[in-house]
Amino acid sequence: MTKKGMRNKAKNARKLHRVSSRPISKKIIASKAKPKKIVVQKLAPSQKAAAKCVKKLIVEPIIANSLLSLAGENATSVLGQMEGAMSDEEIARACKFKVSEVRAVLNKLHAQGIAVYERTRDRDTGWYYYKWSANVGAIERMLDENVKSEKMATEQRLKYENACNMYSCDKCMQEKYPFETALDYLFKCPQCGSPLEYKQPGASEANLPKKPGR
Repeated sequence: MTKKGMRNKAKNARKLHRVSSRPISKKIIASKAKPKKIVVQKLAPSQKAAAKCVKKLIVEPIIANSLLSLAGENATSVLGQMEGAMSDEEIARACKFKVSEVRAVLNKLHAQGIAVYERTRDRDTGWYYYKWSANVGAIERMLDENVKSEKMATEQRLKYENACNMYSCDKCMQEKYPFETALDYLFKCPQCGSPLEYKQPGASEANLPKKPGR
């Protein structure tokens, strides 16, 4: 081999050494994450029937008022969107509420047995996940108890009114007054000044609260 050939060989060897000695780039190319698909939950016939029953119950004034006092103004909206077993995030999306607001309502409803959950544990992360659903039986029991309570209160009021001479204003019809109170008002309505008229006792089954649908 000639001297020129030996020089070229050595030159090429140095180039190869420089290339091989360069540090390997550690830059990681981030792959584009695929958007998660929203899985639409298919409800069993029993779940559809339960959701329909809940929506029918929560529009009853006696139930709506009870839910308002128990869990706040968002309670009926949360229950109305619960179809089958749902996470608090799914309910929040359906209601267009904050997750924290939905959780506060669910915790209050759970304390009364109206909302129940199933808990599962992720084996990889160790995190617990909760799926919430409405307890139709608890809502129906609440309805029965409230109707019974209102019925007892109405019976006591009618019993008192039947035992006393009651007077009321035909224009206002806001309140009935026993004889002693009407006398203090000189038998004039304290609201509009119209005469207070004597009312005949009239307790009947029609005046008593009844369970919706009966």
